[in-house]
Amino acid sequence: MNESERACLEKALQSKALRDICPETVARVYEECLSRYKTPKEAERAARQHLHGIAGAYLSPEQMRTARKCLSEYRSGDASALARVLSLHASTRERTGAEAIYGRFFRGEKTVLDLACGFHPLQLGLRGLNVWGCDIHRGAVSLVNDFAEAAKLPVRAEARDLLSDGEYPPADAALLMKLLPLLERQKKGFPSELISRLPVRRMLVTFPSATISGKRVGMEKHYTEWFEGIVPAGWRIEDRFSVPGEICFSLSEA
Repeated sequence: MNESERACLEKALQSKALRDICPETVARVYEECLSRYKTPKEAERAARQHLHGIAGAYLSPEQMRTARKCLSEYRSGDASALARVLSLHASTRERTGAEAIYGRFFRGEKTVLDLACGFHPLQLGLRGLNVWGCDIHRGAVSLVNDFAEAAKLPVRAEARDLLSDGEYPPADAALLMKLLPLLERQKKGFPSELISRLPVRRMLVTFPSATISGKRVGMEKHYTEWFEGIVPAGWRIEDRFSVPGEICFSLSEA
């Protein structure tokens, strides 16, 4: 990377829009864009747009400020503030009605890895689970850790770029909720690699069955066929079921 390219990367890292995004993610996406665009500035703009699509769309700066206010209110004795904060993060908000999924998946597991977690580890912690979560949004990670400390929940989170090398703590199960299509678009073949690397005995993998607008355009058939074709050796699909808007697969070691 030359001086001009490094300068644009540093500008992106320091920008208000990306300062909460894991630096490894910003650098990785920017370097990928450098190979596709003529100038570093064009690559920087493209990287910003892409990063907003995979992170910023789920949690805006305004929502992050509101989440911090909820934390302050919780510390002041307002127990309802925890429920309010769970509704702020887009993907976490979807999980508030996930009892049908969890009731069918969990079989007495105590420890869980929650990948691309948002605020979701807090919800799992309220179920009595010991949770390690990771997300590329450092603001979300910090909020989860601070809320977990205030609520005395067995939860911790780390800022982590899943497509970079890294170790994962051993656990009973892992949750990959609507995550694999995002990873496949960024690095073809990576979802199968990730499944093979996770030190767990069971996994819950889900996919959207409809678009954001609610249209069903063959997504269930597409994702079912794709996923069945990429499950790595040593793993088997032990259960498949659907809930409104979501296709769910339970994996276990073969």
